Amino acid sequence: MYGLGNKARDVTDRDFLRRAADEHGIPLAAVMSYDPSVADADRAGLALAAAGPGPVPAEIDQVIQFLHGCVVR
Repeated sequence: MYGLGNKARDVTDRDFLRRAADEHGIPLAAVMSYDPSVADADRAGLALAAAGPGPVPAEIDQVIQFLHGCVVR
């Protein structure tokens, strides 16, 4: 089981999510940023690219890279 932090607004949120995962012994794949333009694009039925520039696409790539390194049993 792996964790994924979601909707982090700042460093305080990121630290909290990392600490909580660590306290519960859950490896954290990544922490996703809060970006209202992603939700707006989703509601409009548009692709993530329509949200414009931001950290979320790179964070998704981080999750994919993390999962590539996981062993499925």
